[in-house]
Amino acid sequence: ILLLKPTHVVGRKGATPSSIIDALRKKKISTHLFPAQNENDIFKTISTIGKLFHHGSKATALIHQMKKDLNQLQAEINPRRSKPTVLAQIEEVPLMVAGKNTLIDRAIILAGGKNAAADYSYYPKIQREMLYRLNPDIIIILSTKGQEYKFQQMKKHWKQKNQVFIIDGDLLSRATTRWVNGIKQLSALIHSKGGNPASSN
Repeated sequence: ILLLKPTHVVGRKGATPSSIIDALRKKKISTHLFPAQNENDIFKTISTIGKLFHHGSKATALIHQMKKDLNQLQAEINPRRSKPTVLAQIEEVPLMVAGKNTLIDRAIILAGGKNAAADYSYYPKIQREMLYRLNPDIIIILSTKGQEYKFQQMKKHWKQKNQVFIIDGDLLSRATTRWVNGIKQLSALIHSKGGNPASSN
């Protein structure tokens, strides 16, 4: 980071190591930490950054569009339809999933599902047997570019009765405008596939 000679650094509150923050501030680099657990956190982040870099009107427009898209998405979800349980797997070794108080958990809720790992907080590491006991209707594996083979192997660990999908992790775990696109993709999976847990993709 220091080699890049930034004037500002943006990080996630509660996730960026304090040692990095201290090192940056000692170098007089302006460091900004933001929470990232729900849509309101994203709105505040965009608004603050917009004002910081003198693009407040653009930030306001982005927030307005995000709210409009989220409201439209909610209006399209049938409240009477049962909500399938969705498990978001982050990693295989160690085996890690997304619990409550995360952007991914909030995305699952807004997409019309229930987080199968809602009894856990943040990103717990759990044993595979415990993972199977959660028995989710839908599993989403959050991928990163360049590791496609790894995530295909992760998918093979699941039983045939579960529906397993690989989704770009940047869409659901980053506190940016992309998050709404991730929710749209997730909602499409839930509502096109969630009613028939016997099928698998």
